[in-house]
Amino acid sequence: MKTTTATNTAWLITTIPIFIVILSYIFLRERISRWQLLGMVVAATGVLILVSRGNLGSLDFIKSYGDWMVLASCGTWTIYTVLGKRITGQNPLAIIMLVSSVVAIILIPPVIFRSGIDIYFALPGRVLYALLFLGVFCQGIAYWIWLEGLKRKSAGQVGTFLYLEPLSTMAAAPFILGESITPSLIGGGILVVIGVWLVQLKKTAP
Repeated sequence: MKTTTATNTAWLITTIPIFIVILSYIFLRERISRWQLLGMVVAATGVLILVSRGNLGSLDFIKSYGDWMVLASCGTWTIYTVLGKRITGQNPLAIIMLVSSVVAIILIPPVIFRSGIDIYFALPGRVLYALLFLGVFCQGIAYWIWLEGLKRKSAGQVGTFLYLEPLSTMAAAPFILGESITPSLIGGGILVVIGVWLVQLKKTAP
């Protein structure tokens, strides 16, 4: 997020349903249709346009590791979703509490060792408010609702709701973060949506 935009991140996140199809093929032996294969190619093209900012003739976009890290996180989120689906017979709220506790145990010691504890008491108010919002609503309630959805729907069906994220982000980012909406952003985003729609087309068909 430090080296890319919030809008780019939101569009890249829409590739998660494609990762779900791939993992389903590898671990569940679900067949990939020609439409799904075409959708993956179209979405990959859209991602390439997004990451390169529309300048496909330059290889400088390879250095945009922020975009690539976001894209890699889509793979890890897919694994989280697939594994989450397998344990949704348990209480989703209890699962989130346990996962968050494990993360805290792993992260707190190295963070304190690297930065010290005094820096956190000196954080400005706007940062504290942002952390509070991220912790309560994004890291807590949102993850809980996500697992509640997985308990009631398939992973693919829940993943389709991610299509709404880039639309809301692109609408809010110019006003909150001052990010500009470029033709390459719109074009790449459209290709990603079309590609993901093609991937889902045969998955949701009877």
